[in-house]
Amino acid sequence: MSETLQVALPARLYLEQLQQGAALAGFALAGAIVTAQAGGRRLAVAVESLATDAPPAGWQARLDQFAELAAGDATPGVLIWLPPGAELPADDPGMALVVQAVQEALHKLQPGEAGEAALPIRLAIQKRDDTGAYVSALGGLAPHWARFTDRVNGYFQIDSTQLHRLPGDPAYLDGLVDALVAASRALAVGQTAFVDALDHWRVQRLQGGAGCVALGLPPGDESENGAPLRRRLRATVRDVRPALQAAPADVRVLLLVGHYASMEGEPVGPALRGMDPALFGGLDLVALAADGAVRTLLDITRRTYPPALS
Repeated sequence: MSETLQVALPARLYLEQLQQGAALAGFALAGAIVTAQAGGRRLAVAVESLATDAPPAGWQARLDQFAELAAGDATPGVLIWLPPGAELPADDPGMALVVQAVQEALHKLQPGEAGEAALPIRLAIQKRDDTGAYVSALGGLAPHWARFTDRVNGYFQIDSTQLHRLPGDPAYLDGLVDALVAASRALAVGQTAFVDALDHWRVQRLQGGAGCVALGLPPGDESENGAPLRRRLRATVRDVRPALQAAPADVRVLLLVGHYASMEGEPVGPALRGMDPALFGGLDLVALAADGAVRTLLDITRRTYPPALS
């Protein structure tokens, strides 16, 4: 991520998705404590990435190049959220297709709105045995393998490793399952069929700022889950708390930036709730920004806010 690019999160996003409506004027994606006024209250917001390690130089350079190409006439600023495991094409034609998909999605958005860029991909289904009526799946369809049970004749394997994020509309998954089931009917043991599909990346047009930032983790990076996540959370809270406590503010917020395909099932909230409550002394809210949305994880003080912030 650029260490200098300043962007503004839309106040509407906070008013709708943070129960306390903690609107802020702007923040630095590289990490900073920003003060702002909202509803007569002074806010101090610390923004911290959950990524444990600095990404490889080559990955970050490719990410920055992609952001520069995708920005187009981005005014105001733009965020592109790569879903976990997603890779940028290594060749120029492939990169051009991804950039085109992102720009087409952005052109449909008004400032303050989020949408989805649809990237063409291919899924493969192979028949492995005549017995049974089920499938196993690698990739994005792995959690949905049970939807194929008793709908296929035989045992099949699905390669959906190019699918990293499904859209919000459940009808798309229904159609994808139907297409794979239909493809399976023409296969003999050992044969493979391919089904065209779309990988949906979240894009966000901001209400302020300038330029474009692409947020993503190198493939294989598991630092935002499990034990590495818990260690990162403890270190982050410990490190930012003194500066937040010293900030001249009525409300102190820790905003964590994570790289998750959706807010559903995010692991950060459960990990925080398992930590020592004393670690959060002096903080008011802990929230997560991921996949173009913001969610309150901990409302620590349960303060009553003015009507303008409720």
